[in-house]
Amino acid sequence: MRNRKVAVFIFLSLLTIGIFIGAKQKSSLTNDTNIRKLEQTDLSAQALEAISKKNEAESSSFKKSPPKNTIPSLSSAPPIGTQTKMADCVLRGPLPDLECTPGAVFEDATREIVCTFGYTKKIRNVSTKMRKRGYASYNIPYPQERGAYEFDHLIPLALGGNNDMANLFPEAAYPKPGFKEKDAVEMYLRQEVCEGRITIDFAQRLIADDWTVVYYSLSEKQIIELKNLWKGWAN
Repeated sequence: MRNRKVAVFIFLSLLTIGIFIGAKQKSSLTNDTNIRKLEQTDLSAQALEAISKKNEAESSSFKKSPPKNTIPSLSSAPPIGTQTKMADCVLRGPLPDLECTPGAVFEDATREIVCTFGYTKKIRNVSTKMRKRGYASYNIPYPQERGAYEFDHLIPLALGGNNDMANLFPEAAYPKPGFKEKDAVEMYLRQEVCEGRITIDFAQRLIADDWTVVYYSLSEKQIIELKNLWKGWAN
């Protein structure tokens, strides 16, 4: 009888220990599952945040940069205007005030003439007096820190532009696109003119109206190649 009681006591003790261990293991498994669920939730939140940021960046980039390959047709390029104002001019971002700086050209500048090597060095004629006058017309102090502005020919000499005040304005480097990016457009259009793909008149009208349209039509690869090709560029 005594042996039987001992056996029952041992059985109950083992049963109790087993139940305790099982409960502990179940609790541990539940905690692990909850941790995994929490980690998955955190990862999902991070992924959603990353996707959201990417979409916002792409959306912002698209707004700043119109689609490529959208150079307008000849019929949509307006004629070069007439200067009607010489003071209180206002820059339009990288573009001049068209009442003050509508652009002006040498009437006798043909493709054969502008594509002659060294042409721009022979005709460039912009004095310090003209620079001061041009900056003053746009209410911008002169001189500026080196590299901040360029007293630019709206229609470059290399595309038949002349040295009249109607064709000159102070153009900033930043924000981009600025005068450095305009140089790439000038290089591209001169190349197109000299290779006979577009007329000099068309190129002049495009750049005078809104050169950024041409800039945004170029790929990054084209822009880099143009800058590397024309290291000694002078507009």
